[in-house]
Amino acid sequence: MKGSKKFNVEVQDIINSINKYGKDNILTMDKTVFRDNQANKNLKQGKSSKQAYDCTWIPFKLKLENGDEINLKNLKFTKVLTSSAAKLPHSTNEDSIKNMVISFKNVSEEEILAAGDYAPKKMDDQFKQKAEDERALTRAKEYVANTRRFFEALEAIDLSYKKLTEELKKSDDLEFTLNKDSNSVKSVKETFKSAKLSKAQLELEKNKLVNVYSIVQTSYENPETKEEVEFENPLVRIKLMVSKDGQVGTDLWDSEKRMPTFTPNVYNARKLDKNGNPVLAKVKVNGKLTLLTVNTVGSFITYRSLVSGIIDFSEIVVSKFGISLSNKFKVLYVKRHKGSMSEPAFSPSDFKEMRGSDNESDDDVVINNDNPVDLSDLEDKDNSEPEIPKVTSKSKTSKVAKSAKPTTKPAKPTKPVKGVIKEPEINDDEKDNEEIEGIEVLASSGDEASVISSED
Repeated sequence: MKGSKKFNVEVQDIINSINKYGKDNILTMDKTVFRDNQANKNLKQGKSSKQAYDCTWIPFKLKLENGDEINLKNLKFTKVLTSSAAKLPHSTNEDSIKNMVISFKNVSEEEILAAGDYAPKKMDDQFKQKAEDERALTRAKEYVANTRRFFEALEAIDLSYKKLTEELKKSDDLEFTLNKDSNSVKSVKETFKSAKLSKAQLELEKNKLVNVYSIVQTSYENPETKEEVEFENPLVRIKLMVSKDGQVGTDLWDSEKRMPTFTPNVYNARKLDKNGNPVLAKVKVNGKLTLLTVNTVGSFITYRSLVSGIIDFSEIVVSKFGISLSNKFKVLYVKRHKGSMSEPAFSPSDFKEMRGSDNESDDDVVINNDNPVDLSDLEDKDNSEPEIPKVTSKSKTSKVAKSAKPTTKPAKPTKPVKGVIKEPEINDDEKDNEEIEGIEVLASSGDEASVISSED
């Protein structure tokens, strides 16, 4: 197949590929092309080192509807609603925070219109109220459709990635080691010690034990019964990277320095510069405007925020923890949800089930200018910055959190992260109004009124 000249991949491109190839068959890979810091067969950066952390990276491509293939380093999406604030992953070691996560899931018009920034405003007469209700409903329908298409695209990427991992696990001719867990390898060798297996057969037995991690969560373990409980509404998580000193951003190539540089990548879509472009997101900490850190990002990217941006799905990562799908936000434009609502513990369908039947009573990121992210509905007249209250909690903070000092300058470049962090599936039913690293987030405060711009 030939390569594509496209730079960005649209969500609609993914949907078109789903319609042609199937939801679990939109990705392709060449398993002989990889980077490996042990075998080092196709690694361009220097010589092999047996002391390096054993990790392998396998690139893949999206099969476009027209038969072309393109990498997924620039998946563009527009006007999608978050289902959580930016949070720390549950499995994170507090002394070595590598990323935050933002969750997404399908949402209904009923949920959007019930409360918060997207609910219709109260008008002083019935004709104005009717017009306002229709305006709010039209907007809600757009956000619901965008979010559902976005979720469908990410779900297809995840299913197709897992199909590729099954291909890897069933391959007996890989030029790299798939099972990098020494304990797992030892267990297989002990189990088949007396069996006369060939080297290839032994590798296949090792590969069967390799964990495969997903960006989509469809169930959680009931802590009391230890049984898997299916989510009525699955969710997907995407990473928002964090530097060693706690700054939020991502590594972008600096053409002048000719090296990756860690750069802030979250923009405030409510506040525009003189050229009409969103500016870097900042919050007030003790009265001073600062760039986002691991301590404050959850106050800016809140539950039900409206976001646009670009996601990098570049490769499959194999480490001692298993196989995972590399993912991160390259750039994120955020229209912060300013209402006091937080993520609900129950959905409307849960209450319907309780009720019973109806008859019962009772600095600058460069974006391809030929295909820009649509920011038309993210703009707002209200340009105020969220303010973080002074720290009052005596709770223990992590070393990374303590080192995340307020700053208006981009963080220094960081070295590439080796390997991946284990990402077990978890229940995501925690509240968004909890304290994050000792700083009370704005989602829990009621001092900020819900504002909806007339431009929306």
